[in-house]
Amino acid sequence: MRRATERPEEKANAEPSFVIDAPVATAPPAQVTHDPLPPKTDSPTSSSGSAPRSLPDCAPTEQTDALTAADLANVDAFADLPEEMHEQLARATRVEQLTMDEEVAGFGVALVLAGEASVCTSIVDTPAIHATPHTLVPSRGTLTEGVPLRVVAGAEGARVAVWDQDTIDIALRTCPWVVDDLREVADRLQAFAGATIGPLGDLDDDQLRHVLERLRVQLLKPGEVFLLSGHPVPGLAIIGAGTVELLEKDDEPPTAAARPGDILFASALLSGQQAPATARAAASGALLLIAEHRTLRSLFEEVPALIQLLSAEL
Repeated sequence: MRRATERPEEKANAEPSFVIDAPVATAPPAQVTHDPLPPKTDSPTSSSGSAPRSLPDCAPTEQTDALTAADLANVDAFADLPEEMHEQLARATRVEQLTMDEEVAGFGVALVLAGEASVCTSIVDTPAIHATPHTLVPSRGTLTEGVPLRVVAGAEGARVAVWDQDTIDIALRTCPWVVDDLREVADRLQAFAGATIGPLGDLDDDQLRHVLERLRVQLLKPGEVFLLSGHPVPGLAIIGAGTVELLEKDDEPPTAAARPGDILFASALLSGQQAPATARAAASGALLLIAEHRTLRSLFEEVPALIQLLSAEL
């Protein structure tokens, strides 16, 4: 796993995306353009050091005017919104031109318009997904304490449109099904990003992407039991987000906890033994990445390094 460089404002089955069919014009990646906007608290920040700025009714310059209401009408997540809402969202966006390794974070939703980028968690640089043009990245999932996401520009730079969460909430307040779609994508992105914090982050890029694409996301509600002590381990289970408590006795307090990146009961999984403890979601809930035994056997054949990583956990 590649640890992220410290930043002063940072807090300690296929790739999910919604796509725009319309092409977006690119600008020279070496040039960074920021529109002069009035400051507003709690708006997205970028590693270029620009001050927080308000999103509503921002008039982009000619160079960054790459997003229109017609473009948003072709985004799957926004297609059912009325035309006036498309226009409001287009006005409210902030477009960032990022050079290599620059990033945006703290957003509600980001949309890669051009170039290439990676979606990572805030504490490691291992990409959870590679974001090609037209990839939509919602950051707020089901959990109240999820995994923070950032979009990092690749070698050729990237142009990224961002909205703060308040703008998205207002736009979608009468469209709960759109909120559900965004939340589902955000859950998967967060789970992928959280998995890179642990042993899976040591796989090379192609291996990691192959493994992640084969895993399914399972949401555990607060206090929900995933596996009882003494029962067979159902397959590979990786904590993607949230916390899973481990209880040796159900009527006693937890003796340990598994957090993003941790693999549940790797030793019991490889040895065919039963679960040594009960695993249940903590008060914040949890997202797990699951590969049942059949899928896991295929992964062991396709990615031999995976079994080596699990063996190292013994």
